[in-house]
Amino acid sequence: MSQKCELLCAEKCDDSTPIAPFDPAMISDSRILKNLLKLELKSVNCDYFRTGIQPELEPKMRKVLTTWMFEVCLEQRCEAQVFPLGVKLLDRYLAQGKVHKVHLQLLACVCLLTATKLRQCRALGVDLLVYYTDYSITAEEIRQWEQLLLVKLGWDVASITAYDFIDPLVEVIPSCRRSRRPRRNQETETPTSPVPDPVSPLRESSVDDETLSKIRDHAQTYVALCCTEYEFMQTAPSLLASACVTLAITDLKIERAANILDLMVQYTNGDRMRICSVLHRIKTLIAQQLAELDVLRQKSAHVGNAASKHQEVLDADGNPETPTDVQDVIF
Repeated sequence: MSQKCELLCAEKCDDSTPIAPFDPAMISDSRILKNLLKLELKSVNCDYFRTGIQPELEPKMRKVLTTWMFEVCLEQRCEAQVFPLGVKLLDRYLAQGKVHKVHLQLLACVCLLTATKLRQCRALGVDLLVYYTDYSITAEEIRQWEQLLLVKLGWDVASITAYDFIDPLVEVIPSCRRSRRPRRNQETETPTSPVPDPVSPLRESSVDDETLSKIRDHAQTYVALCCTEYEFMQTAPSLLASACVTLAITDLKIERAANILDLMVQYTNGDRMRICSVLHRIKTLIAQQLAELDVLRQKSAHVGNAASKHQEVLDADGNPETPTDVQDVIF
């Protein structure tokens, strides 16, 4: 007697990328920040423009390329940590040897593919990346260059970026601390106070989750903006993150900049003047971006007004815009 078997899967697949919830153990231990500071020394970017490694490339080309990478990440709703890592891999590869400018977009696709494999649950598809290049490259080229990238970088692609410092640095600020667990000393393994100063000028009251989410979003946006700029290419991730976190918190008027800078210097062993310098450069960059955006808006509004006036003149006789007879169409 034959039995008929039907295989039917009624499970609905969710297109959204799952994101792990907040884990206090990942950021509340002081060893996390110390290990990040040690690891960032291994992946310092080389200025391949000034050293002559890339004679065909110019900083403005890097700006266009990284902006395209950012737009792809935005449209595909990639996690915020994907784009900084993709740019980091791009800079590290370009520092290894000469790359023709016709291969830049191909290299950018490979960097995004590798970054999504490392930093999010679902990687970008190879065919999808080919589509974003308007089919100027092939899937086979992406696979070949992916192997080339891994070999060139010695399979060490888990680079430290400024994004990795955001949560640990926000955690050291008393008013922004999500975990109330005491931080542990690396040598003695005994609980210690998050802020060594017994008389801290920072308030101990905790901000709500919505405000904390805004801080992270602002800091991540500043990091992404800096990744597209050549002037921040050689800035240490901890230094860049310190400036972005400080700017995000002060913009929301949660704490004074001087108090935040004290904590950033203390926990990253950084130089206060260098953090202030990076902070000022980020503010200048944001002001320039906003000014350019205003100019584009004014031009768009002017073109729209001119087009509407021209249309009013054409339709002044009350005739319909579309010809009703095929004989009336002027070729």
